[in-house]
Amino acid sequence: DSVRDDGRTVSDYQSFALMAQTCLLVVVSVQIGLDTAYWSAVNQFFIWGSLAAYFAITFTMYSDGMYLIFKKSFPFIGSARNTLSQPRTWLAIFLTIILCVLP
Repeated sequence: DSVRDDGRTVSDYQSFALMAQTCLLVVVSVQIGLDTAYWSAVNQFFIWGSLAAYFAITFTMYSDGMYLIFKKSFPFIGSARNTLSQPRTWLAIFLTIILCVLP
């Protein structure tokens, strides 16, 4: 079992889902970047923009404000902030990206 710096466990379904979707989006973006033969401003905008939009939407959906507005729809308050602040999570994401991109 993995624990955070404050002693609480990281191993819940919401943290796993967040990590899996982050890995998936970053792997797809890296693969698109590797397959792109000609880079233009439009390519840069959409690849970097999709990553920025993902993190913006993720942190917004798991924020305190969304919980206060829709209490039944967003019960996992702070899950993104807690999960993505752990170095072990970023190590797992990095290793997953490397393994998925290798030929």
